[in-house]
Amino acid sequence: MKQVMVGDVVMPAAEVAKRPWEPLAPGAPAGIANTILSEHGGTIAGVLRIPAGVTLPAHAHRGMGHHVWVVDGAAHAFDRSLPRGSYWFVGAGHAHAIEGLAPDGCTLFYVDVPET
Repeated sequence: MKQVMVGDVVMPAAEVAKRPWEPLAPGAPAGIANTILSEHGGTIAGVLRIPAGVTLPAHAHRGMGHHVWVVDGAAHAFDRSLPRGSYWFVGAGHAHAIEGLAPDGCTLFYVDVPET
């Protein structure tokens, strides 16, 4: 991932809404979009959109703890339905899958933090 900003990052909602959305990664299911808000010192903060009925397959973040908040819609992860306002943490190397639930899928805010 390319570095987006260094130092203080302040983005009003209108600026966040204007951020470019890109496919998550080569080979990721169609429709999943990602935007990086900040990357600094190995920590990455971003927003991920997963359409309803689309699943991001099981994957693990090597060396990164993964904090996730559902900011809109609902997700299915860890055998649970997680509505807006839900939070989870996944430690480095732990596999997890995420599905966007009907009717709108989900928008997730995440922070990946290096684990030492």
